Amino acid sequence: MTTLQNISLLEAAYTAVVSDVLDRLGFRQQTMDPEIVPMYPGATVTGRVVPVRVETTQVESDNPYEGDMRMTEALHPGDVPVIVAPTGNRAALWGELISCAARGKGARGAIVSGYVRDNRKVAELRFPVFARGRSPLDTMGRAEVVEIGIELGCGDVRVTPGDYIIADEDGVVIIPERAIEDVLAAVRSKANKEGDARTDLLGGKSLREVWKKHGVL
Repeated sequence: MTTLQNISLLEAAYTAVVSDVLDRLGFRQQTMDPEIVPMYPGATVTGRVVPVRVETTQVESDNPYEGDMRMTEALHPGDVPVIVAPTGNRAALWGELISCAARGKGARGAIVSGYVRDNRKVAELRFPVFARGRSPLDTMGRAEVVEIGIELGCGDVRVTPGDYIIADEDGVVIIPERAIEDVLAAVRSKANKEGDARTDLLGGKSLREVWKKHGVL
């Protein structure tokens, strides 16, 4: 299947079931630090990872947003930039105008291991952004994009260009590219079993009975 087809199928899932499936496939370190949270209620993201590395700077260059421009220019439909900043950098690495530019390129959201701003405007756009928190500070003279599309660590998870991502109010999960077809097949099976288990539980069966019958909890 194509990338966009995989993303479309992934949209029907949610992070808890994907995390369970990855555990059973032997990928047990795929959930990001729980401090990375949605910036507005109900935000969800599914897409293809574009890792972005940010470094701290104290230089106010003549073109302080060159890295941001290169980052948005590198995006394709279905992409989700995953941005990593050094610990302690309080600059806002994402905001309203970058959200507009990303959406215009077909990006589906952004994950920021750092801070973001313009949150009311971004929420009005319904552009899903997950981050560690909010800050009004501009990046000029504080932070700059230095690498795009390289493997790096984000929120305790290794992310590689081409990996898939799903994020919702439970957290952020990275799906290795090589595992996507197995994950999608297992997610469909588990979702069906959970639906049957839900029906039985609401009908009065015990957790023990449901676990024995369906093998899910």
